Amino acid sequence: MLSSSRFSSLCKNRAALGQQLLFKKKACPITNTCSSFNLFSSSNTSLFSTFNQSRDKSTLLLIEHNEKQINPSVFSALKAAKQLKSDQLLGFIVTKNASLVKELTQYFNKVIHVNEEYHVAEEYEQVLLGYINKSNDGISHILAPHTVFGKNILPKLGATLKSQPIVDVVQILNEYEFIKPIYAGNAMAQIQFKPKETKSLILTIRPTSFDKDYSTVGGDSQVVEYGDASTSTTNSTRQIPKLLSSSGAGESDASKRPDLLQAQRIVSGGRGLKNGDNFKLLYDLADTIGNCAVGATRAAVDDGYVPNDMQVGQTGKVVAPELYIAVGVSGAIQHLAGMKDSKVIVAINKDKEAPIFQVADYGVVGDLFQVVPEMTEALKKK
Repeated sequence: MLSSSRFSSLCKNRAALGQQLLFKKKACPITNTCSSFNLFSSSNTSLFSTFNQSRDKSTLLLIEHNEKQINPSVFSALKAAKQLKSDQLLGFIVTKNASLVKELTQYFNKVIHVNEEYHVAEEYEQVLLGYINKSNDGISHILAPHTVFGKNILPKLGATLKSQPIVDVVQILNEYEFIKPIYAGNAMAQIQFKPKETKSLILTIRPTSFDKDYSTVGGDSQVVEYGDASTSTTNSTRQIPKLLSSSGAGESDASKRPDLLQAQRIVSGGRGLKNGDNFKLLYDLADTIGNCAVGATRAAVDDGYVPNDMQVGQTGKVVAPELYIAVGVSGAIQHLAGMKDSKVIVAINKDKEAPIFQVADYGVVGDLFQVVPEMTEALKKK
């Protein structure tokens, strides 16, 4: 057991923390859900499992899309799914686009297709639950990308199934042990389950932590047409919003650019921009850079500068682009948790003491209203 002073010193060193310290979340023997954290040395891990190894097991992955293409985050989650070494990979998709279903047959042993154009989260969860309850696939794990899509559906499903979801998984050790960040990414929790034979584990996968896997499955793939009239929206008279990939939704200017989760270049703004109109400075810079998304801090979103689909951070989108330019961003720990894995970080802030400079590779101390237009003009000349 580590002393409190040793623990404090480790918390100050993120690299050392990742190598020397983990948290283990134990499963309650009665409810079989995680209930408490214990500190332990990573060298003292123990593995256990009571799942019937002779029974065929399947991993079910929810497919996020925008009715035109599959969200690339699905293929990161597919990489994670394959690490669970199940006997079958199942893809679950709600769409009326037959070409998406056909595409999925390359990557999954079985594709479950619900021929609907859209569902709200509650209805999607109900049709998904209906399939799970009727299925004899031996579903041991249910996965989705850790996106707005996955975070809307799987917690509700977990509550219905009485299975504690593990969200934002960044590493899979084996079929019962997973690692996820806690304390805004300053520590990692190792979560260990001892599931009942009939209980499915529910996970959301951080897309930036797993490489995209486009490898195909061998043999023929089966397509199962599934529908439940009780959840059909065909005869509904109320307006139902599309539950699709965030890359295909939203009315913000940022929606015309690459999806934040997939973009290799991102410019983000904070409260330093003072109002929503000033985000035009970032849009102009992003357009000049090319193939660049625009994001924002939670403070900027909460103040109404931009829509919440642009939020980067612990409670927004977690990104890891090749280039991240933070403009007027102070560097709150919650924001850093969502972008600190970026390859190159550039910070522009008039406060030289701003925490963002502690993680930045390049920093500009100056007035953003002067620096950003000058940067945009300089790039246009190249």
